[in-house]
Amino acid sequence: MLIDAESEIPSALATLQLLVTRLDWNLGVFWIVNEIRMVLECSDFYSPTPDRFPDFQTVSRARHFAFGQGLPGSAWQSRTVVHYPDLSLAQNFPRLSVAASEHLRTGVAFPLYVGKRVLGIIEMFNAEPRDLAPATQEFLVALGGQIGVFLERFYAGRTLQAADAQFVLLAEAASLAIFTIDDQSNILFANPAVEKVFWPQGRGVDWWEADGGDA
Repeated sequence: MLIDAESEIPSALATLQLLVTRLDWNLGVFWIVNEIRMVLECSDFYSPTPDRFPDFQTVSRARHFAFGQGLPGSAWQSRTVVHYPDLSLAQNFPRLSVAASEHLRTGVAFPLYVGKRVLGIIEMFNAEPRDLAPATQEFLVALGGQIGVFLERFYAGRTLQAADAQFVLLAEAASLAIFTIDDQSNILFANPAVEKVFWPQGRGVDWWEADGGDA
């Protein structure tokens, strides 16, 4: 449903478009857990009618939600589907005034998780009252787990890339010789200090090859 190939990770916006369209809601909001600040931050906002909910989009993009705060924070805290069938009666919905001004009536949120770790939240809203059948809730819980796996894979890849970049930066500036090889002894990386250690006269690789590889 969410990806065309196992190696591809769907964007937040593509996921929202698919969910909102297939499940026939008026809009969706994708929240990411900032694990350093411990807040939810709006990653993407989607509606099939972009000009219909401008104020709600502005407020959602500008806000951060703490653990347990608002509809997305409640789904984060409970780690399950949270449904507000009538937003006007919800006691924990800080965006009520702007939602009411744009005639939003119903909201639902579910966590994107791996095990007990919540990585994000998806919210969906509708201008008409919407019931949430038990089967639909079960589907959203399962879907949240599936998307959570993709998110974790994405974060792991991004963290590895950042670590590689940091290693290269530190190694380039190091005074010690640093190099890496693969399992076939091919040199994958060598910092500038390597040449100073192996070719102290500054003659480098060209000199080594010209002498037939003899020291």
